[in-house]
Amino acid sequence: MIKYNFVFFLFTSSLLANILFMGSKQDTFKCDSEIGHPISLMDCKNIEAVTDISICYFLNASLGCKKLFKGDSYSADKIDTNSLSFKRLLSFNTNKKTSFGIKRFGNEAKDIGIPNGTIIKPKNNLHIKLDKEYNIELVLMNSYKKILLQKNHTSDVVDIPGNLLEYSKKYYWQVKLDTITYEGSFDTLDQDSYKEMNNEITNLVKSLNDEKSIRYIKSVIYDQYGLTYDRNIILKGAF
Repeated sequence: MIKYNFVFFLFTSSLLANILFMGSKQDTFKCDSEIGHPISLMDCKNIEAVTDISICYFLNASLGCKKLFKGDSYSADKIDTNSLSFKRLLSFNTNKKTSFGIKRFGNEAKDIGIPNGTIIKPKNNLHIKLDKEYNIELVLMNSYKKILLQKNHTSDVVDIPGNLLEYSKKYYWQVKLDTITYEGSFDTLDQDSYKEMNNEITNLVKSLNDEKSIRYIKSVIYDQYGLTYDRNIILKGAF
């Protein structure tokens, strides 16, 4: 699983910062002269890039990003406060494996929330709330295009049962809302990667109590694993 090389700052009111270092295990940095390797969460004031790194910091609802080359150093008290979109942070991941949207035949359509790309195998149903009630025709197929679920109903929700989904499998779906048909596909993350990711998250957030910070960290790690759909879902509760 490829991870991209950047640093995420979660600033407290002091000049000391809780910093989430992301990247490959061979990357190296110094946090107040202490050698470190990704993925780790450390309190730092002064950072030195032993290998090339990019950094992003969050301060007073603003985001900033900066590239540090090998040998460069950076201090938490020298940050600027130019406001940037959170999407700027996530753009450091150039993983194009996933997309998040819906395909309308011959036209563009607003994303209604059914996943495309890689997702975490849900523990419960995939519950997609629509803007109003529609006559819904839902078809879910496995990788061989065998129909697993076919359902017609009137509702403002599209439900895909989680118990139909397995680890490391590809699924195709078609949804007709009144007269408009959408289609797409998604695959579920393999179980080993899921366990690895959960272990990383557990180790990183175990000393944190702030739910917003935990959501930010989870969203960054989801992004590193190419889980765009799950990243977008968790960020809905971070603002």
